[in-house]
Amino acid sequence: MRQTEHEEVFEVKINDKKSNLNAGSFGIASLIDVENHAAIMIRKDNHGFDVYRDQQIADIKLNEKIGHLNKMPVSFKLINTKETKTFSVDDGEKEVSFTTNAIHLSNQAIAALNTGDIEGIYARNGAIMVVDKVKRKGTNL
Repeated sequence: MRQTEHEEVFEVKINDKKSNLNAGSFGIASLIDVENHAAIMIRKDNHGFDVYRDQQIADIKLNEKIGHLNKMPVSFKLINTKETKTFSVDDGEKEVSFTTNAIHLSNQAIAALNTGDIEGIYARNGAIMVVDKVKRKGTNL
C-alpha cells in the first residue's frame, strides 16, 4: 500500500500457527525503489527466530541481526511520523524494533518523481506468511 499520511501506523497480524518460514524469511518493508528501502524480517534458527534489519539507501546496504524472539511472531508494525519510521515485530511477549530517519525513504532524499513510499508484507525463499488482519491508522483494510 502507498503511505498516504505523514503520521500513520501500518500493522499486520499474522497467523503464527499457519505461517512457516521453512528456509526463508518474511516481514514488512517500506520502499521507494529497489535501491531505497527498509525492512524488518525474521528467520528461523535452532532456538527460535532471529530478527534482522534489512536496509539500503543508495549504495549503502545494511543487513544486521538486531534481536531474537523465542516464539513465532504474531504481529509486525511500522509507525510513520514526519521524522522517523519505526519497524517492530513481536511474539506476544517480546518486541524487537529499529528506527530509521524518514527522509531516507522520501522523495526529497532521492529526487524521485513518485508519490511516496510503498509499505507491505513480503515472504521469500519458500517462506509462507499467513495474514489474519491488516490495519492502517486503526482502520481495517
